[in-house]
Amino acid sequence: MPIHQRWDDEHGALFVRFEPPLSADAFLAWAQALNDDATLPDGRREFIDLSAVETSDITGERLRELADAFRGQDRTRGQTRIAVLVSRDVVFGLGRMYQAYRGEGAVDLEVFRDALEARRWLDLPDDVAGA
Repeated sequence: MPIHQRWDDEHGALFVRFEPPLSADAFLAWAQALNDDATLPDGRREFIDLSAVETSDITGERLRELADAFRGQDRTRGQTRIAVLVSRDVVFGLGRMYQAYRGEGAVDLEVFRDALEARRWLDLPDDVAGA
């Protein structure tokens, strides 16, 4: 599962793009490394592009474990906003499931099917380069 990641200083945003296949182990390892990365600022914006992902072996139980772990480890002091871009129903469902498990807290997460809508929710220009 290739992962392309780019930090944009000008906009205070992290852009991440996943290519298939999306395995649960690789995704969870990436997510944990991201959560542990002390170089990322608090109160950031994240644009997570899963639009190329068609399916995944990530289960609801694994998503619940991830949400529980991150909820207890949230180190952000400012509000972090995460926009997750998807194109397939199954990935949309997984994203919404994670959003529900995550609940309210230091992270505001929304799942989108439209890239421009996601960028506008993050208050990012339409033409800023992604990952």
